[in-house]
Amino acid sequence: MTQPTAVLADTDFLPVLVHAGSSAFEIKLHIHTPVVALLPQLREQFLNDNPPAPTRKYLQERGVEWALEKGAMRERIEPEATLATAKVKPGADLYLTHRRRTEEYPTLRDDTAEGAAEVGRDNFAKVEEADSRKLAVWALPLGVVALGLIGVGEILAGNTQMRWPFLGLLSAITVLCIAVAAVLAKNYTEYRDVGVSMSVGAYAAVSAAALIAVPRELGVWHLTTIGAAAATVALVLWYVTDNTPASLHIGVGSAALILVVVGVLHLLLPVSPQATAAQIAFLSMSMIVRATKRSRNLNKVRVNYIAGEGEPVDNRTEISVKQASRRTTSHVAIESMLNQEGRVIATIHTLIGVTIASSITLVVAALAGGYFTRQYEWHMFGLIASASIVALAMGRGFVPRALAIPLLIAGPVTWAAYLVGRAISPTGADTVVLAAGTVPLVLGVLVSSLWGIRNQPMHSPLAKFRLELLALLAAVSAFPLTLVIMEVWPMVRNR
Repeated sequence: MTQPTAVLADTDFLPVLVHAGSSAFEIKLHIHTPVVALLPQLREQFLNDNPPAPTRKYLQERGVEWALEKGAMRERIEPEATLATAKVKPGADLYLTHRRRTEEYPTLRDDTAEGAAEVGRDNFAKVEEADSRKLAVWALPLGVVALGLIGVGEILAGNTQMRWPFLGLLSAITVLCIAVAAVLAKNYTEYRDVGVSMSVGAYAAVSAAALIAVPRELGVWHLTTIGAAAATVALVLWYVTDNTPASLHIGVGSAALILVVVGVLHLLLPVSPQATAAQIAFLSMSMIVRATKRSRNLNKVRVNYIAGEGEPVDNRTEISVKQASRRTTSHVAIESMLNQEGRVIATIHTLIGVTIASSITLVVAALAGGYFTRQYEWHMFGLIASASIVALAMGRGFVPRALAIPLLIAGPVTWAAYLVGRAISPTGADTVVLAAGTVPLVLGVLVSSLWGIRNQPMHSPLAKFRLELLALLAAVSAFPLTLVIMEVWPMVRNR
């Protein structure tokens, strides 16, 4: 550090305790050097000692006039005075203080601008490189969605000449997105988010292409074609990306499976649009209820048993003499537990995909069911009520946030979507139905909000069992309602 000549010539020191902000520093100061020459040295020395954040901020204040004060009365030492002339005694308490200068307007204007910028940085997040990357990553799938909507709009408007150009373009985009996603997943793990956006772009492109490819009026065949195409792409991406991300591919596959099953049922037993919506709603709630067990089976999770040290690998009470020596070692037991941990994580990812996809299809089915209702109004009312109960009960029982939140949102949204569908339906909704649906919805949201605001305990084993049982009973009660809406008995009787 470069010091003034007066400081270098002063060889007499005085031990003092200097207070700066909320900190205190023991230091020896030149006794015959003017205070104005000591102040920069003090600040620099204190900053080099790594003081606490409040003290560092205090020492780094700009646009202020620094001074030394002494004694209990905080008497200010003149800038040109020395510690000797100020009669400072060894071990005395000194205070490093500052005060605002009386500045000209241009300097004050600069300080005001710096202060405003500092307040903005401290209280509001700024745009960073990560934000730019996210915007760039999701620009492609959003562009694909926009292109698909343009193509679908052109075809639905009657411009059938553009069917094949749009179909070819969207198919090419699908293949390109799959190829890029595969390369990134295999060789460039740092671009995982780009691979995810490519997968989303592939699903969007193939869905739009499937919708355009069917030369019919909008109906169940479009849903079936979209489901089959999306399921095919999901299987391909599952293989080429090593099922990354699992939630996305499994979620799309689950929704596609529902649409394909509905299409096959329609092929065997043609039904009305209202009944098709009821089928989708029932399959969605069934998927939610059975999601946990199916996810465990898919990922081969052994819930009840992991072989420990010296225990039989197969966990059977009766084994042959040939298999009696198949006992585990510590290495085998540890490897089994590590594999089990990976399978549990994969199971949760599978659950997330299934629940989110089923929640989306459930909401869409409720909206369509309300819109296409022509008869069996109270049956549809009961079916959607059962679906909402399933979503809320299962969501209330899940512990992971990524599982619980989508279902807790899907429950009331499903109910609201049905009421919106009835309100905008060309057949018109019965006032009693709207009232019977709106009042429980409002009361349910109010009670849930009060429960959450009071921070009530969320989970217990007994409560989870009761919630799962409630969801199962609601799903079972929805099955006969679905059959009635499908008019299965009249069809069977007439045959």
